[in-house]
Amino acid sequence: MNRYACDRQILKMDFPVRSCGLMLFCPVVFVNHTSAKSVSLQKITVGMIAQRTSRCSGYFSKGLQTADFVVVYYHGKREEGSFMRYKNWHRLLFKAAVVLTALFCLTGTAAGYLPTISEMTVSAATEGDLVYELTTQNEVTITGYQGKGGEVTVPAEISGKPVTEIGDKAFHGCNTITKITFPNTLKTIGERAFWYCTELESTNLPEGLSTIRPYAFFNCSKLCNIVFPKGLKTIGGFAFSGCAALSEVALPEGVTSIGTSAFDATEWYGKQSSGEVYIGKYLYRYKGAMPEFYRAEIPTDTKLIADGAFSGCENLQTAVIPEGITRLGASTFFGCKTLQTITLPETLKSIGTQVFCQCTKLEEIIIPEKVTLIENGAFAECTDLKRIVMFDGIRQIGTSAAAGTFNSLPFESCHKLDKLVYVGSEESFKKIETDSVTRSVLASVAVFVEPKEYSPEKIATYGSDRPAHPDQTPDSQLAPIMKMIGVDNEYDFMMLIFYVIVGVLVLVIVIAVLVHFIRKKKRKEEAQDDEPQLPKWR
Repeated sequence: MNRYACDRQILKMDFPVRSCGLMLFCPVVFVNHTSAKSVSLQKITVGMIAQRTSRCSGYFSKGLQTADFVVVYYHGKREEGSFMRYKNWHRLLFKAAVVLTALFCLTGTAAGYLPTISEMTVSAATEGDLVYELTTQNEVTITGYQGKGGEVTVPAEISGKPVTEIGDKAFHGCNTITKITFPNTLKTIGERAFWYCTELESTNLPEGLSTIRPYAFFNCSKLCNIVFPKGLKTIGGFAFSGCAALSEVALPEGVTSIGTSAFDATEWYGKQSSGEVYIGKYLYRYKGAMPEFYRAEIPTDTKLIADGAFSGCENLQTAVIPEGITRLGASTFFGCKTLQTITLPETLKSIGTQVFCQCTKLEEIIIPEKVTLIENGAFAECTDLKRIVMFDGIRQIGTSAAAGTFNSLPFESCHKLDKLVYVGSEESFKKIETDSVTRSVLASVAVFVEPKEYSPEKIATYGSDRPAHPDQTPDSQLAPIMKMIGVDNEYDFMMLIFYVIVGVLVLVIVIAVLVHFIRKKKRKEEAQDDEPQLPKWR
């Protein structure tokens, strides 16, 4: 076939790559886009040039009848001296950067906690404007709302089954609801159940209600005059935070847990004076700026300390927890970087998540005999912690799932820890449920003392004849680097490294995208330059 066909001919071509054939009834022009001597038809791009050399790429469908002639472009292999042998290297770089970023984010951060599903649902249906699910325990959970708002009443029963729970996000963002009435059968209000229901003004909390999960009524700005029932046990973090109209908070006796910032940004909290804020006999939190070298002596009649009560109080130096407190909730003393002395009560039974995390001046801790649980990150980043005393009542230290996640191990980055005085036998120590990393760290510094021989005054002498553990160093190996860049602790150093790596990955992605578009534009310009000057057909 000649380079320029002057007569209309029939071209039938089978495409090697796409394995499809086209029947073209128009003049054909062949254009070679490569300078290689031997052309290999690896890729065929078909372009259609309409009248006045206007080009339309793609398959021939519409407009074929008006086409004056067809250009068939075929691409062979590049010469050895070409710019890049692999012309799609930038796409490979882009994909690699995306994959690396995803892997780094998954392994380098605790991406939030997965919700625990306690019950399997076996059916879902609607009752009026309410969407509900029937659980395996033949109880009803409200999971959604399809109404127009106004006043809503949740029935005590649906199809003869009791309504016991408002599910997570059931009324999430329903800003047309003004009032909701709950039945006495209700036991639980789920997480974010009424999140941002900004027009909700009133509700009743029934006597059977025991649990209000985190963010349940978050930012219900018009909600006011709530009466909390006597059976209430748990109030989740930020449960009523942002309820600006809530002017009074009176909790019943028997509450066992108050989450972090549960009543922040309310009218009630705004009226409280600086210092330790109480709800009845429950210590809610410390408000305002704390004076230097502060000593927190919590009153002996205090029944509960809320989660995060002293979180971020960097001037707290000493804290005395009274007898009667059985639980220290999540982040109670998180980030108290000058805390040196803490006295825990004998009634204490559990130490929550990250309670003493980043208490960088804490050197010694005596864990009471009745404590059975130490949760994840409880002493993470206590970089000056040297001695720990614990008893054989301990049943669990963290969880095996904590291993490999940043700042989640109970004794993460406690580099100066050189002695664990374990009051009990080595056999009971081995029965503690924990992850392999924590077990290895504690076992390497453990000194076992019989209960009858234990005395607090002898803590310093226990294990004095034991050789120093070779893996323990007085300072972190990263100390010189941290000092050079002006970072105080390893947590801040690791966060800095994290952001640097993320920044580099983002930069790589941006460069790859720019190169992709530049090369695409260049190929387009080259294709236009290589198009032959075709005669106009009449």
